[in-house]
Amino acid sequence: MDRDASVRPGAAARFDPGRVVVSAGIADGRIVSAAVRSERPRGLSAALAGHPPSEIPDLARRLFALCGLSQATAARYALRAAGAVVPGPAVEAESDALVCERLVEHLRATVMGWSGPVPLSAVERAAVPAALSLAAAPRLDPEALHGSLARLGLADRMAAAGSWAERLLAFAAGLPRLSDRPPDPLSPNDDAAVVAALDRDGDAFAACPCLPGRRP
Repeated sequence: MDRDASVRPGAAARFDPGRVVVSAGIADGRIVSAAVRSERPRGLSAALAGHPPSEIPDLARRLFALCGLSQATAARYALRAAGAVVPGPAVEAESDALVCERLVEHLRATVMGWSGPVPLSAVERAAVPAALSLAAAPRLDPEALHGSLARLGLADRMAAAGSWAERLLAFAAGLPRLSDRPPDPLSPNDDAAVVAALDRDGDAFAACPCLPGRRP
């Protein structure tokens, strides 16, 4: 995707929405190499400038179609760290909402991407919209949500025998590996390095984050 977009927070503010670049090397009709480069939006600060701090979290939520609640929460904490008084939900409710948002995003993407090669049974298929609705509901019903996830084999760390989760893992285990290198996720121990890079490079780091020696 490569396109221009604009938002208007009062006065017009142009920003680059970012892009995902997929490159593939092909030889003899086969893909022999591939690379994915993701550039995040630039110039979002201009879209938020001039608004009262209390409005920023909701603006951030609406600007990001993916994980909008997480973006709003991050904005709220950043504003508070800067000394602004920004109202928000109770800590426990906020934590539950963030977990549910993550569950919704991952479950939806997993089902959309993998229910073709690993079909869902009728019971499992019905459990998907039930789990998505329960996770997105204003008030969390943990028991009902646990029941829907259990029908998919996703209620516990170990996939239940015969469940869609177990069948999915078995299918994935048989796929060719794209890399012999394990994932290199960032942790809270990397926060200082991330903040230093943001201070040094600003929008350039936010658009295409990279830390020396790391491969997140």
